Amino acid sequence: MHESKSQLRIITALLIVVIALAGGLFFYLPTTRANTVLPPVEEDPPITHAKVRDAEISLDPSLVFTQTFGGSGEETIVDVFYNDNLLYIFGNTTSNDFDFDAPGAFLAILNGSGKTLDFLTYGGTLKAVTLYNGGYLMAIDRDMTPVALAVDYGGDVIKSTTLSTVRDEETLDIKYVDGGYLFITSLVQNITGFTRLKMTMLDYSLEFTGSVVTDEVYSLSYIDTLDVMGEYRLVANAMSDLRNMLCIGTWGKKLAHYPLEFSYKVTGFWIIGDFYYLATSDSATMLIKTDNTVIELCGTSSQTAIVGDQKCMYIIANNTFFCVSNDKVLFSAEYGPTSFYVDNYIYAVSTSGSRTTVRSFLNGSKAFESTFSYEITSPKIITCESGMFVIGNTQGTFGGNDISLIKVSY
Repeated sequence: MHESKSQLRIITALLIVVIALAGGLFFYLPTTRANTVLPPVEEDPPITHAKVRDAEISLDPSLVFTQTFGGSGEETIVDVFYNDNLLYIFGNTTSNDFDFDAPGAFLAILNGSGKTLDFLTYGGTLKAVTLYNGGYLMAIDRDMTPVALAVDYGGDVIKSTTLSTVRDEETLDIKYVDGGYLFITSLVQNITGFTRLKMTMLDYSLEFTGSVVTDEVYSLSYIDTLDVMGEYRLVANAMSDLRNMLCIGTWGKKLAHYPLEFSYKVTGFWIIGDFYYLATSDSATMLIKTDNTVIELCGTSSQTAIVGDQKCMYIIANNTFFCVSNDKVLFSAEYGPTSFYVDNYIYAVSTSGSRTTVRSFLNGSKAFESTFSYEITSPKIITCESGMFVIGNTQGTFGGNDISLIKVSY
């Protein structure tokens, strides 16, 4: 009887343990949701990038290859040169990754097949580039201090000259002229607040030889510099509260004024037998001769440009392309935003949607046209023996505003 009671107590205890374990399993049993294996969160694959790389061969019959470079910031093009089957692309970047080691002025060197060879940065803000003995000369603005920086064809610095200044100056332009280089800067006259323009001459060794500052009672807005039979003339807008006017200043002389009867802004000029300048007012875009003859083209425009050959001027205004000869508009066409390149022919490259078109003109007649499916903005053209290169901005490859190079066959 004692053994039966003991066995009964043992069995009861075992039952209690089993029930307790069963209850624990019930309360801690993983739910179906917890057993579900969630898929891993997919991340964008990192951009694999090598600074030195080949171009991508294009399947478009009009294109030979494409190549894109940049960084996570913004890249802009200042000028492009072609020498000994190499492309030299000068510009500014805010990036410090991918192709660029630091923000500032940059030089990208590519071969004629689109292979990137090198990227170099120089700091400051690049404003203009011209040829130099054995390389190129850059006009750089470094914290309102003008710098002339010469580099060889490999991009290595040959010489650097900081222009002496007693006040803050902003770099605007540099020109290759007889005897050296003409460096254009702007400065603010402290007493009046007017913006004046300064022309500084450097010899071929980048040594200072002289300078002259315009003495005006207007704020001058720089347009360009002309070399007329060895006489250097500076073209500017004179901005005042009463009237804007074209000013042409000759080296060492005071500016001469050519006012009209209304306010306008000069955006470009060309010389074909006479001096024509492209101007915009509050209501119109027009060509104006120095005798005040007016050729009205269209309504006011935010984008204008003018180039020419021996017989014709080619103008883009309001996304419309104009060809003008003998004071008459020969033809006009709506091409969209257009850039020009002057070689033996006049080349015009325009973009519309995701398509880019290259056209060439000579003496008012179209000689060549090619359209391809590639969206590129603010393009520049450089020609070579086997075709032409179109260099401009694209979006989104590395982030920000990148630069793309395409080669177009004739």
